[in-house]
Amino acid sequence: MCGIAGWYARGAASVTHAVVAAQCRTIRHRGPDDEGILVDGDFGFGMRRLSIIDIAGGHQPIESPDGRHAIVFNGEIYNHLELRRELAPLGHAFRTHSDTETILAAWRQWGDAAWQRLDGMFAAAIWDRAERRLTLARDPLGIKPLYVTRQNGGLAFASELKALLPLPGHRFDVDRQAVHDVFSFGHIRTDRSIYAEVATLPPGHLLTIGAEGEAEIRPYWRPAYRQDPRLSDADWIEAMREHLLKTVERHLLADVEVGAFLSGGIDSSAVVAAMARLTGAPVKTFTIGFPVERYNEAPYAEAVARHLGTTHTTRIVDLAAARDLLPELQRCYDEPFADPSAVPTWYLSRLAREQVKVVLSGDGGDELFMGYKRHLTERAVGRMPALARHAARGILSLPPTPVRQWNRVLQRWQKAVGTAGLPDGASRFFAKTQITSMALRERVLDPELFAEFDGPGAYERLRDEYFPDPAAAISPDGLDQFAYADLTLNLPCAMLTKVDRASMANSLEVRVPLLSPVFVDWAMGVPQDMKVRGKTGKYILREAIKPWVPDGIVDRRKQGFQIPLAEWFDGDFGDYARELWHDSGAADLGFLRSGEVDALFAEHREGKRDHGRFLYALSMFSLWWTDRKAAPVEAPAPVAVTPRTPAVAANDPLPAAPGRRLATFGRAAAMAAMLFLGWGLHDVVGPVFRAPAQASSFVDEAVMSHRATLLRAAMRLEPGVAAFDRTAMERATGIAMPALPAGWKLLDVQVYPSAGGPSIGLAVQSERGERFSIFGMKAETPGGPTPALDKRLDDQVAYWEEGHLAFAVVGTLEAKRLLQLAAMLEPARPAAKTIT
Repeated sequence: MCGIAGWYARGAASVTHAVVAAQCRTIRHRGPDDEGILVDGDFGFGMRRLSIIDIAGGHQPIESPDGRHAIVFNGEIYNHLELRRELAPLGHAFRTHSDTETILAAWRQWGDAAWQRLDGMFAAAIWDRAERRLTLARDPLGIKPLYVTRQNGGLAFASELKALLPLPGHRFDVDRQAVHDVFSFGHIRTDRSIYAEVATLPPGHLLTIGAEGEAEIRPYWRPAYRQDPRLSDADWIEAMREHLLKTVERHLLADVEVGAFLSGGIDSSAVVAAMARLTGAPVKTFTIGFPVERYNEAPYAEAVARHLGTTHTTRIVDLAAARDLLPELQRCYDEPFADPSAVPTWYLSRLAREQVKVVLSGDGGDELFMGYKRHLTERAVGRMPALARHAARGILSLPPTPVRQWNRVLQRWQKAVGTAGLPDGASRFFAKTQITSMALRERVLDPELFAEFDGPGAYERLRDEYFPDPAAAISPDGLDQFAYADLTLNLPCAMLTKVDRASMANSLEVRVPLLSPVFVDWAMGVPQDMKVRGKTGKYILREAIKPWVPDGIVDRRKQGFQIPLAEWFDGDFGDYARELWHDSGAADLGFLRSGEVDALFAEHREGKRDHGRFLYALSMFSLWWTDRKAAPVEAPAPVAVTPRTPAVAANDPLPAAPGRRLATFGRAAAMAAMLFLGWGLHDVVGPVFRAPAQASSFVDEAVMSHRATLLRAAMRLEPGVAAFDRTAMERATGIAMPALPAGWKLLDVQVYPSAGGPSIGLAVQSERGERFSIFGMKAETPGGPTPALDKRLDDQVAYWEEGHLAFAVVGTLEAKRLLQLAAMLEPARPAAKTIT
């Protein structure tokens, strides 16, 4: 594993050893063990090496026996010994045991056809002295980064942006679309960078440039779905085990000890379980935990580690310390990068590096086997009638509720449902993976910036930029399109960028067995119903490892690395972030409307909206600008902020402005669309839609009672009260709410009128600090009995009925825990059931 950098001035200047050495110094963290530089007139390149294979003999650059060609390389090639066995009979003699030398020999033998024969992760540069030609190549999935800038008639490249900055006579101006990317997606989409003059070489592509003419960029590999021969479920699952073991075995090739990241999730557990079956000694595994239960996966990882007999290390990270890491973390990325899971990834990398140089991770499993919740949503959307899909977009107009907790769920609900009317899976991918809504961007972005990259048809334009004609080029199936975009765009731009920079900042090599091109090729032939079965993603992988891991691991809800963004910005960190926004000078660049940004800080603190993802992106942008504000920037002139007139007065309980309410039919159709998707009671209370006649009266009650988005609260009790008068509440509403056990805290109470009578919502905190809601409502409406909750609702609900009343305990907790909480409520109730 290394970092590489170089400059081909193409006659415009002589490239000196000092310039290339300055480039390499900026990326010393990527390779603290060794440095090598080659200079040849108007060309020079170099590398920093982290020694993993052939520690003594793998010094770079490596030259061909005749001295014509030289290579620098960042990465690992896992099939290089097999390639050597092919190359030796063809006359190639090897002086080292390094995979770098193998790549050069393969390229000399097969030309650019060699790149698709490599099983590994890489960014490589080959210099041809005789033809004065440079070849660059990047691995098929984009595991290793490679930046390129073409200026002054020449071309320079580097593993990280910072290694381009020492080049004399080069400009680095902020790219407007990249800024839009940051506040839309939290990262910058390939092949852009934050600088207009710098691009990334796309995954699976190579670049060639000679002494004259333009650089040529072309693909050498693309993933493609295919129809493999139909197998039984058992045969597919056994094939999954065989391919998993084979790819993990290849990734264990090293002259140093190899450890593993272990979160207790499906993917990392699969990799570690395969390692345990292949190695003779206990595997060293590493986990980061947090002191807050809902963010802490450490107990699950420890259970897997005990079961597999690994040598396991867990480190609990204080959340305040994690917050203080942000300036150093942002510096790793050289451009604004706003994925909050980079925080635990950085800590995990530092922990692992204390004991090993190399680890395996489970990245790629969700993209290959459709494991994200958004994949289940996309499948449901694809099955919706066209009318319901379009009606669902009306949910975007619903206003905030008076309850902080419910507002956060409402935003997730709006994000999921609001994409349903888009024409295909590729378009919905861009809408679903954004961190901010288009409405928010219209509010905060400079109007010219918004008009340039947003507005009507924006998602379809992004689709056409990256995936023109997805039905023909990818698949007619919307979920296939969506997952393909996740694999080829979101994975390299977000997930792999996050891991590469966080790990290499700590001089740690992270290998990803599930992203071997050989394994990916096989996975693209696995039928969709083996990836998604019912409401379960990654079905084939779960079934394959079930005999290898502890009971219950394969049935866990996906958690992933999470940090408490909403809580961070509620408190002192929100004040720090706002000061940073202004003091860094980022507020003066003109990309954002400063007054509206300040309003978002206030709204977040007051609980009207959860703006945590935007504010985190803003913080990382400001931290980046703090480091880079001396660079020339072309930004639009600041825009005067005109105060907005609220559509509804603050004390108006019934927002009646157009767009703030749904018509009766639209309300029912939109609710039907949501219920068709099968969300749980924490997203919407109601039946799976069966007929408009059944739904119309119930929809009004469900929407008004659970969300309070169509009616303001008819009665508001002060938040934070320790108790409320249950007798008075029952007399006023006809609903006898359960008494709270000792140690529970009542955070808020809401009463909502509806056609079927009032409904009650309690925001509650348990003695463990868990936050959830308790709902009580009439089980009958004037139109007839309330339809029963359908089993297709999510399992984050414990539900029971008592006479004409219906109750539910709702939260983002495990179903088993929700049942325990329901059982603790008094007076005694009929046994609650979970909705799965």
